[in-house]
Amino acid sequence: MRILAVNPGATSTKVGVYEEGEAVLTVTVPHGDQELAAFRGRPVLEQLEMRVSAVIRALDGELAASFDAVVGRGGLLRP
Repeated sequence: MRILAVNPGATSTKVGVYEEGEAVLTVTVPHGDQELAAFRGRPVLEQLEMRVSAVIRALDGELAASFDAVVGRGGLLRP
């Protein structure tokens, strides 16, 4: 089983790929002040395209082929 885990933070996006419970890739993609400045005062969902592009770049080729599950941390729901 291959799992993609994504953790979007305030200044970075953390990405992990796990196969059979073992980490095969963990990377933190930083987002610079200039990149994030375009989104100040705007809804967080407007960052979607930027974050998706960052995840695809982090996966680099073959790792992006397919996953059995995808999980993300965060969201706009109350606890």
